[in-house]
Amino acid sequence: MTKRRLRWIWVSVFVVSMVVGAVVMRWPSFEVRAWTPPVMPPATGVRAINKKLVQVDLLGNDTMVEPEDTTVDAKGSVYGGCVDGRIWRVDRAGKAQVFADTKGRPLGLAFGTGGLLYVADAMKGLLSVSPQGQIQTLATHYKGKSFGLIDDLDVDKNGNIYFSDASLLVRGGRSLDVRADLLSHVPTGRLFRYNAKTKKLSLLLDKLFFANGVAVSRDQTYVLVTETATYKIRRYWIKGPKKGTSEIFARNLRGFPDNINRSSDGGFWVGLTSSRLGHVDKWIHPRVWMKKLLLTLPKGLLPKPKKISLVIKLDAH
Repeated sequence: MTKRRLRWIWVSVFVVSMVVGAVVMRWPSFEVRAWTPPVMPPATGVRAINKKLVQVDLLGNDTMVEPEDTTVDAKGSVYGGCVDGRIWRVDRAGKAQVFADTKGRPLGLAFGTGGLLYVADAMKGLLSVSPQGQIQTLATHYKGKSFGLIDDLDVDKNGNIYFSDASLLVRGGRSLDVRADLLSHVPTGRLFRYNAKTKKLSLLLDKLFFANGVAVSRDQTYVLVTETATYKIRRYWIKGPKKGTSEIFARNLRGFPDNINRSSDGGFWVGLTSSRLGHVDKWIHPRVWMKKLLLTLPKGLLPKPKKISLVIKLDAH
């Protein structure tokens, strides 16, 4: 055997050892479950793809980076929380200015009574912001344990704040890597209620698959929470004969449901972050070993989501 060939053998052994070692070191320590997703419905009829979002108007400016949720105040100004912690306000004339800075990652936004803006901040917890921009922390823990990833919220007419804690596998930060939760198929998401008057925090639902967007119905009888990891939306009844129970409101969506907001006619607008990947549903989700292997790889080597924006409209029933 020549020295050159021997050298290449040793190099190959070294490279393979490094790769195997890296995989072993990064092998998930948390539970990962197999799952067979439902077959994605075809993009036909009311689900047909169109280009209506191409016609939207751009608000704000280039310094508003990655705004998550939006809300509107009584004067018609639009608010959006950005990745650098700043909450921007864009008035009806299109002028943009910083309203507040949480120093965290503001996600969900919703106005309550007295002009208070409530904020679901992935890093800071549940916050309120006065009309003057003063920030107050309302909740960061439940039963002595900090929230994982506060995501979205909505407020009812009685001052109750309903908010989601998306996952206990993903900790809130400015750069969110949610693949551990989306691939594990272990439900750790939760839905909470915080009463602004009594300061009482209540757990309404747990074992949700990445609890995300939250919206209270116009008649105040139920609250919706999206389960991003399983392409569905769950309804929790807060009034009436079904009070305290939950059920599936919408299932087998064509994409990953994110934020949800009540529409002017009592229905709901739902934003889908991207369309589903057919090969992931068919080949990866049913195989635990494949999902674990993917979780060891750098993010850049993972299957890329389709860069397409989807918005769907659902009625109240």
